[in-house]
Amino acid sequence: MISVKPTDEPIKLKVLMVIDSSRSMFFEDDTNNPVDRYKNVEEAIEKLTVNLNSLSKIDWYISLLLFKVDSQFVLGDGIWSNKTEDIKRGLKKHTKLVNEGTAIWDTLYKAVNVIEKEKIGYRVIVCLTDGEDNRDSTGEKFQLVKRKVEEVSIPIYTVGYGLKSNLLKEIAVASRYEGGTSKYYGGTDIEGIKKMFNELPKLASHAYNIKFNRKKKDSKIEIMVKLYDIYEKEYFKDKFEVPIKEIS
Repeated sequence: MISVKPTDEPIKLKVLMVIDSSRSMFFEDDTNNPVDRYKNVEEAIEKLTVNLNSLSKIDWYISLLLFKVDSQFVLGDGIWSNKTEDIKRGLKKHTKLVNEGTAIWDTLYKAVNVIEKEKIGYRVIVCLTDGEDNRDSTGEKFQLVKRKVEEVSIPIYTVGYGLKSNLLKEIAVASRYEGGTSKYYGGTDIEGIKKMFNELPKLASHAYNIKFNRKKKDSKIEIMVKLYDIYEKEYFKDKFEVPIKEIS
């Protein structure tokens, strides 16, 4: 028999945020309604850290990879932090990137290679931009990233801030795997981005301890697995040939 109960141990959540910091993120040429998109994103990320701090079951860390043509991790040598003040300071370092442009695929490829090395905890990439990549005239870089994300089991949330992009959508779809939660948010505004950020803590909130009896008397094994919102009970029931005793 198998029993399943939520784990009491904190679950590690690592979010690598790939944020466009090119000129268009700071001003929209509309005299009736100028928009500082980057500032809106800063405030949304700060609120996310506050929300994460309120959840005792999640041991969270964020990394910031800002990009224009070039890209840079801005949280220091360790690149990860769970301190709101560190993340606020990091977001202010966009001025260190001076070459204008939008090199999404180069930056995303870099992000996947970095987070792939993080072996413990739930890993997710958020890629946010308000423009298409303008450093990939042949499409080769996009195809390279797409093949890479298909190889690794790391969900990617792609976000078009006021932008609808079939390529961003393709990347989100390519990064999905069985039980995964990748999503594409196209043409969204800051309220949609805040809503997406609110979903991130849920990614690590469905961890369970599984206990099952072996044939040998009094011998048990404990396994920790992650279950996701859309799968939960029905998904889990189909994965075992023996009946499940309890699902909490």
